[in-house]
Amino acid sequence: NTDYDSVVKTIEKPSTLLAETRQRLKEENLRVLLMGKFSSGKSTFLNGLLGENLLPTKVIPTTAVISEIKYNETEKIILVPKKGKWEGGNSPFEISKSELGKYITIDNYSDTKKENPFEKVFINSPLAICKNGIEFVDSPGLDDPTSHDNVTKEYLPTADAIIYCMNSQMAYTAKDKEEIETLHNLGYTSIIFVLTY
Repeated sequence: NTDYDSVVKTIEKPSTLLAETRQRLKEENLRVLLMGKFSSGKSTFLNGLLGENLLPTKVIPTTAVISEIKYNETEKIILVPKKGKWEGGNSPFEISKSELGKYITIDNYSDTKKENPFEKVFINSPLAICKNGIEFVDSPGLDDPTSHDNVTKEYLPTADAIIYCMNSQMAYTAKDKEEIETLHNLGYTSIIFVLTY
């Protein structure tokens, strides 16, 4: 009897793990994190993947705010200010898709080069690729010290997959090597690499 019980427990362990994993996937999205340096083509690549020009893109560094993209039947975009950094207050507020570029891009043109006052944006949209539970997180360039810490602390531990974008004209720089080694040290062994441009 004891031998039989131990065999049953051994057989049940994988099936319990599978059941738990199946349940987690029903309740949570599969989180795909896009990483790479400034101007590595993350947002452009993600727009192509989504089948829509949702995120603002330019030749110069553009994305200043972490963007969480999930499926929703009706479009709703919520912007989250950094505490004490925006004159409009600390409360999240709704914006339209056409206003995304106004709020989440880097100020490349003013002399002051102010820090973007927003922490993240939640984009809920009826995107076909996200319908079955895939969530994308578009991160600012890894060169940005303020968002780099947020990506490392908040998003890396919860990422199920990582897409790492590199500009093909200067791929695998010292910064890329450092970041990829960090990802390997954190246990990410199956990183999807995308060469852009």
